[in-house]
Amino acid sequence: MPAGPIFRIRLRRCVDIDDNNLLPNARAGTTRGSKGEGNPMTKAELVEAVASQSRLTKKAATEVLDVVFGTIGKAVKKDARFSYPGFGTWSIRTRKARKIRNPQTNEIMKLKATKTIGFRPAKELKQSL
Repeated sequence: MPAGPIFRIRLRRCVDIDDNNLLPNARAGTTRGSKGEGNPMTKAELVEAVASQSRLTKKAATEVLDVVFGTIGKAVKKDARFSYPGFGTWSIRTRKARKIRNPQTNEIMKLKATKTIGFRPAKELKQSL
């Protein structure tokens, strides 16, 4: 049954087991692979993984994750940057004003400059993929 380090157990939904990491899939029969294959992890799946690995309830894990991501968002807004060593850096990026075309009317419009948040993964995270 095992094919290398990853094998699947069929219950109500498919679960990939790789070392100590549980990555429940959104739909049975789908797999998480590299380069965008499969489905991205949802908040509910992240909460479930954190709860099972830390022995917290799902409610407590949800509160912890909300506080963590809320704090990251506030830090980026305040300092324009947040870095977590070994994982990556979130920063504010400015997009220049530019001209765009409405595809329905072919009208040229001006789009104002905007701010967005960007993420740059750490070297350690890139090497672990």
